[in-house]
Amino acid sequence: MTTLKRRFFLYTILPAVFIGFGIASPKAKAAETSGFTPILIENISVTRQLDLLQAICEPGQVTMRAGAPTCNTCPSYTSGGPADLRITNAIESNFTRPGASEVLVDTTGCEPANGGGSVLLEADKRGWSRILYRAGFRSNECVRFRTLKQTVSLACNMSSIDQGIQRGKLEWLSLRDAKATQQSLLDWYDNSQSNPRRLVSIFPHRFMKSDFNSDGRVDLQVNVRVRDETVPAKYPSFVDAVAAGHRFKKAGSLRLVYLFDGSTLVLSPNSEAAKTDIDALLEQTRDH
Repeated sequence: MTTLKRRFFLYTILPAVFIGFGIASPKAKAAETSGFTPILIENISVTRQLDLLQAICEPGQVTMRAGAPTCNTCPSYTSGGPADLRITNAIESNFTRPGASEVLVDTTGCEPANGGGSVLLEADKRGWSRILYRAGFRSNECVRFRTLKQTVSLACNMSSIDQGIQRGKLEWLSLRDAKATQQSLLDWYDNSQSNPRRLVSIFPHRFMKSDFNSDGRVDLQVNVRVRDETVPAKYPSFVDAVAAGHRFKKAGSLRLVYLFDGSTLVLSPNSEAAKTDIDALLEQTRDH
Protein backbone atom coordinates (compact mmCIF):
# COMPACT_ATOMS: atom_id res chain seq x y z
CA MET A 1 0.00 0.00 0.00
CA THR A 2 1.41 3.42 -0.93
CA THR A 3 2.14 6.05 1.72
CA LEU A 4 -0.71 8.22 0.46
CA LYS A 5 -3.18 5.36 0.63
CA ARG A 6 -1.97 4.47 4.13
CA ARG A 7 -2.59 8.02 5.33
CA PHE A 8 -6.06 8.05 3.82
CA PHE A 9 -6.83 4.72 5.48
CA LEU A 10 -5.48 5.78 8.87
CA TYR A 11 -7.26 9.10 9.10
CA THR A 12 -10.55 8.43 7.35
CA ILE A 13 -11.49 4.76 7.42
CA LEU A 14 -9.99 3.64 10.73
CA PRO A 15 -11.57 6.34 12.89
CA ALA A 16 -14.97 5.38 11.51
CA VAL A 17 -14.33 1.73 12.35
CA PHE A 18 -12.84 2.02 15.80
CA ILE A 19 -13.87 5.36 17.26
CA GLY A 20 -17.25 6.83 18.18
CA PHE A 21 -19.98 6.66 20.78
CA GLY A 22 -22.76 4.14 20.36
CA ILE A 23 -26.45 4.33 21.20
CA ALA A 24 -27.72 1.99 23.89
CA SER A 25 -30.69 -0.26 23.22
CA PRO A 26 -34.00 1.63 23.10
CA LYS A 27 -35.57 -1.37 24.89
CA ALA A 28 -33.89 -0.36 28.17
CA LYS A 29 -36.64 0.93 30.43
CA ALA A 30 -36.34 4.15 32.42
CA ALA A 31 -32.92 4.78 30.96
CA GLU A 32 -31.19 7.67 29.26
CA THR A 33 -28.73 6.74 26.53
CA SER A 34 -25.88 8.62 24.87
CA GLY A 35 -25.79 11.13 27.70
CA PHE A 36 -22.38 12.37 26.58
CA THR A 37 -23.70 14.17 23.51
CA PRO A 38 -21.97 17.56 23.68
CA ILE A 39 -23.59 20.93 23.12
CA LEU A 40 -21.88 21.68 19.83
CA ILE A 41 -20.32 25.05 19.22
CA GLU A 42 -22.73 25.58 16.32
CA ASN A 43 -25.54 25.75 18.89
CA ILE A 44 -23.88 28.58 20.81
CA SER A 45 -24.46 31.85 19.00
CA VAL A 46 -21.62 34.24 18.26
CA THR A 47 -23.33 36.81 20.48
CA ARG A 48 -23.45 34.31 23.34
CA GLN A 49 -19.80 33.40 22.89
CA LEU A 50 -18.74 37.04 22.88
CA ASP A 51 -20.73 37.57 26.08
CA LEU A 52 -19.05 34.64 27.87
CA LEU A 53 -15.60 35.62 26.62
CA GLN A 54 -15.91 39.00 28.36
CA ALA A 55 -15.40 37.09 31.63
CA ILE A 56 -12.89 34.60 30.21
CA CYS A 57 -10.46 36.85 28.33
CA GLU A 58 -8.39 39.63 29.85
CA PRO A 59 -10.16 43.04 29.78
CA GLY A 60 -10.35 44.45 26.26
CA GLN A 61 -8.97 41.27 24.67
CA VAL A 62 -12.16 39.81 23.14
CA THR A 63 -11.90 39.77 19.36
CA MET A 64 -13.01 37.98 16.20
CA ARG A 65 -10.48 35.86 14.32
CA ALA A 66 -11.30 33.98 11.12
CA GLY A 67 -14.97 34.63 11.82
CA ALA A 68 -14.90 33.11 15.33
CA PRO A 69 -14.89 34.79 18.77
CA THR A 70 -11.61 34.37 20.65
CA CYS A 71 -9.22 36.04 23.10
CA ASN A 72 -6.65 38.26 21.42
CA THR A 73 -4.06 37.02 23.93
CA CYS A 74 -4.05 34.06 26.30
CA PRO A 75 -5.55 34.93 29.71
CA SER A 76 -2.96 35.24 32.47
CA TYR A 77 -4.47 32.33 34.44
CA THR A 78 -3.79 29.88 31.58
CA SER A 79 -0.48 28.25 30.66
CA GLY A 80 -0.26 30.53 27.64
CA GLY A 81 0.06 28.27 24.66
CA PRO A 82 -0.84 27.46 22.03
CA ALA A 83 -2.82 30.68 21.68
CA ASP A 84 -6.27 31.31 20.16
CA LEU A 85 -8.59 30.39 23.05
CA ARG A 86 -12.09 29.55 21.84
CA ILE A 87 -15.31 28.22 23.35
CA THR A 88 -16.26 24.68 22.36
CA ASN A 89 -19.07 23.87 24.81
CA ALA A 90 -21.14 25.40 27.60
CA ILE A 91 -23.15 23.65 30.32
CA GLU A 92 -25.56 25.81 32.30
CA SER A 93 -26.59 24.68 35.78
CA ASN A 94 -25.88 25.32 39.46
CA PHE A 95 -22.56 23.71 40.33
CA THR A 96 -21.33 25.48 43.48
CA ARG A 97 -24.51 25.97 45.54
CA PRO A 98 -28.31 25.63 45.26
CA GLY A 99 -29.97 28.36 43.22
CA ALA A 100 -26.79 29.65 41.60
CA SER A 101 -26.89 30.64 37.93
CA GLU A 102 -23.67 29.30 36.48
CA VAL A 103 -22.13 27.99 33.28
CA LEU A 104 -19.16 25.66 32.82
CA VAL A 105 -17.40 26.62 29.60
CA ASP A 106 -15.09 24.22 27.78
CA THR A 107 -12.30 26.03 25.96
CA THR A 108 -9.63 25.04 23.47
CA GLY A 109 -6.26 26.74 23.17
CA CYS A 110 -3.83 28.37 25.60
CA GLU A 111 -3.01 25.01 27.21
CA PRO A 112 -0.63 22.21 26.20
CA ALA A 113 -2.44 19.63 28.36
CA ASN A 114 -5.48 18.23 26.50
CA GLY A 115 -5.46 21.38 24.38
CA GLY A 116 -7.63 23.49 26.66
CA GLY A 117 -9.51 23.68 29.96
CA SER A 118 -12.78 24.55 31.67
CA VAL A 119 -13.89 27.91 33.09
CA LEU A 120 -16.70 28.23 35.63
CA LEU A 121 -18.66 31.47 35.36
CA GLU A 122 -21.42 32.87 37.57
CA ALA A 123 -24.12 35.32 36.54
CA ASP A 124 -24.46 38.51 38.56
CA LYS A 125 -25.93 41.98 38.00
CA ARG A 126 -22.93 43.00 35.89
CA GLY A 127 -23.00 39.91 33.67
CA TRP A 128 -20.67 36.95 34.05
CA SER A 129 -17.79 36.68 36.50
CA ARG A 130 -15.11 34.00 36.60
CA ILE A 131 -15.12 31.71 39.66
CA LEU A 132 -12.43 29.17 38.82
CA TYR A 133 -10.46 27.55 36.02
CA ARG A 134 -9.24 23.96 35.57
CA ALA A 135 -6.39 23.67 33.08
CA GLY A 136 -6.51 20.47 31.04
CA PHE A 137 -9.98 19.45 32.24
CA ARG A 138 -12.24 19.22 29.19
CA SER A 139 -16.00 19.48 29.73
CA ASN A 140 -17.24 19.08 26.16
CA GLU A 141 -18.65 15.56 26.80
CA CYS A 142 -20.32 15.30 30.20
CA VAL A 143 -23.27 13.74 32.01
CA ARG A 144 -25.01 15.64 34.80
CA PHE A 145 -25.95 14.25 38.23
CA ARG A 146 -27.95 16.22 40.80
CA THR A 147 -26.52 15.61 44.24
CA LEU A 148 -28.26 15.41 47.62
CA LYS A 149 -26.94 18.93 48.28
CA GLN A 150 -28.97 20.18 45.30
CA THR A 151 -25.96 21.00 43.18
CA VAL A 152 -24.93 19.43 39.88
CA SER A 153 -21.78 17.34 39.47
CA LEU A 154 -20.49 15.85 36.23
CA ALA A 155 -19.00 12.69 34.79
CA CYS A 156 -16.86 13.85 31.87
CA ASN A 157 -15.15 11.86 29.15
CA MET A 158 -12.04 13.44 27.63
CA SER A 159 -9.12 12.37 25.51
CA SER A 160 -5.97 13.44 23.70
CA ILE A 161 -4.15 11.90 20.75
CA ASP A 162 -0.43 11.82 20.01
CA GLN A 163 1.18 10.02 17.06
CA GLY A 164 -1.97 8.01 16.46
CA ILE A 165 -2.34 6.86 20.06
CA GLN A 166 -5.46 8.07 21.82
CA ARG A 167 -5.56 8.18 25.61
CA GLY A 168 -8.65 9.09 27.54
CA LYS A 169 -10.19 9.44 30.97
CA LEU A 170 -13.65 9.30 32.43
CA GLU A 171 -13.59 11.60 35.45
CA TRP A 172 -16.00 12.82 38.09
CA LEU A 173 -16.02 16.57 38.72
CA SER A 174 -17.59 18.30 41.71
CA LEU A 175 -17.53 22.11 41.95
CA ARG A 176 -19.40 22.37 45.25
CA ASP A 177 -18.49 25.53 47.20
CA ALA A 178 -16.34 26.65 44.24
CA LYS A 179 -13.78 23.92 45.01
CA ALA A 180 -12.96 21.61 42.13
CA THR A 181 -12.74 17.95 43.20
CA GLN A 182 -11.81 15.38 40.57
CA GLN A 183 -12.06 11.60 40.81
CA SER A 184 -10.77 9.21 38.15
CA LEU A 185 -13.36 6.61 37.13
CA LEU A 186 -11.75 4.99 34.10
CA ASP A 187 -8.61 5.31 31.98
CA TRP A 188 -8.79 4.15 28.38
CA TYR A 189 -6.46 3.68 25.42
CA ASP A 190 -6.63 3.11 21.67
CA ASN A 191 -3.64 2.74 19.32
CA SER A 192 -5.57 1.78 16.17
CA GLN A 193 -4.57 4.98 14.34
CA SER A 194 -0.83 4.43 14.92
CA ASN A 195 -0.59 1.46 12.52
CA PRO A 196 0.58 -0.92 15.29
CA ARG A 197 1.91 -4.46 15.20
CA ARG A 198 -0.13 -5.13 18.32
CA LEU A 199 -3.57 -3.57 18.29
CA VAL A 200 -4.82 -2.59 21.74
CA SER A 201 -8.12 -0.76 22.07
CA ILE A 202 -9.89 -0.14 25.37
CA PHE A 203 -12.59 2.25 24.28
CA PRO A 204 -15.81 3.37 26.07
CA HIS A 205 -18.34 3.26 23.25
CA ARG A 206 -21.73 3.24 24.96
CA PHE A 207 -23.10 5.08 27.99
CA MET A 208 -26.46 4.64 29.69
CA LYS A 209 -28.07 6.27 32.72
CA SER A 210 -30.54 4.22 34.73
CA ASP A 211 -31.28 3.11 38.30
CA PHE A 212 -29.31 -0.14 38.25
CA ASN A 213 -29.53 -0.95 41.97
CA SER A 214 -33.14 0.20 42.51
CA ASP A 215 -32.30 2.79 45.17
CA GLY A 216 -34.17 5.61 43.47
CA ARG A 217 -31.02 7.26 42.10
CA VAL A 218 -29.85 7.27 38.48
CA ASP A 219 -26.52 5.48 37.95
CA LEU A 220 -24.11 5.28 35.01
CA GLN A 221 -23.30 2.25 32.86
CA VAL A 222 -20.25 2.27 30.58
CA ASN A 223 -19.78 -0.38 27.90
CA VAL A 224 -16.11 -0.73 27.04
CA ARG A 225 -14.96 -2.27 23.75
CA VAL A 226 -11.78 -4.30 24.31
CA ARG A 227 -9.45 -5.50 21.58
CA ASP A 228 -5.96 -7.02 21.95
CA GLU A 229 -4.58 -8.65 18.83
CA THR A 230 -1.23 -9.00 17.10
CA VAL A 231 -0.90 -8.59 13.34
CA PRO A 232 0.09 -11.87 11.60
CA ALA A 233 3.79 -11.99 10.70
CA LYS A 234 3.09 -12.15 6.95
CA TYR A 235 1.78 -8.56 6.98
CA PRO A 236 4.15 -5.58 7.36
CA SER A 237 1.65 -3.65 9.50
CA PHE A 238 -1.90 -3.41 10.80
CA VAL A 239 -3.05 -1.26 7.89
CA ASP A 240 -1.56 -3.70 5.37
CA ALA A 241 -3.37 -6.59 7.07
CA VAL A 242 -6.73 -4.81 6.93
CA ALA A 243 -6.15 -3.71 3.32
CA ALA A 244 -5.33 -7.31 2.36
CA GLY A 245 -8.65 -8.47 3.77
CA HIS A 246 -7.40 -10.09 6.97
CA ARG A 247 -10.28 -10.54 9.38
CA PHE A 248 -9.39 -9.65 12.92
CA LYS A 249 -11.30 -11.17 15.79
CA LYS A 250 -14.46 -9.42 16.92
CA ALA A 251 -13.79 -7.00 19.74
CA GLY A 252 -14.91 -8.05 23.19
CA SER A 253 -17.11 -5.93 25.41
CA LEU A 254 -17.03 -5.32 29.15
CA ARG A 255 -19.69 -3.54 31.17
CA LEU A 256 -18.90 -1.22 34.05
CA VAL A 257 -21.64 0.14 36.31
CA TYR A 258 -20.95 3.15 38.51
CA LEU A 259 -23.53 3.61 41.26
CA PHE A 260 -24.53 7.14 42.28
CA ASP A 261 -24.83 7.49 46.06
CA GLY A 262 -26.09 11.06 45.95
CA SER A 263 -22.66 12.64 46.13
CA THR A 264 -20.35 10.70 43.79
CA LEU A 265 -20.09 7.67 41.50
CA VAL A 266 -18.74 4.42 42.95
CA LEU A 267 -17.85 1.30 40.95
CA SER A 268 -20.41 -1.45 41.54
CA PRO A 269 -19.00 -4.59 43.23
CA ASN A 270 -20.34 -6.58 40.28
CA SER A 271 -18.05 -4.58 37.96
CA GLU A 272 -14.82 -5.01 39.90
CA ALA A 273 -13.64 -8.07 37.93
CA ALA A 274 -14.17 -6.30 34.59
CA LYS A 275 -12.35 -3.18 35.85
CA THR A 276 -9.43 -5.37 37.00
CA ASP A 277 -9.17 -6.89 33.50
CA ILE A 278 -9.19 -3.42 31.92
CA ASP A 279 -6.53 -2.10 34.30
CA ALA A 280 -4.31 -5.13 33.66
CA LEU A 281 -4.40 -4.54 29.91
CA LEU A 282 -3.83 -0.81 30.38
CA GLU A 283 -0.73 -1.55 32.44
CA GLN A 284 0.79 -3.27 29.40
CA THR A 285 0.49 -0.02 27.41
CA ARG A 286 2.22 2.28 29.91
CA ASP A 287 5.48 2.49 27.97
CA HIS A 288 3.83 2.96 24.56
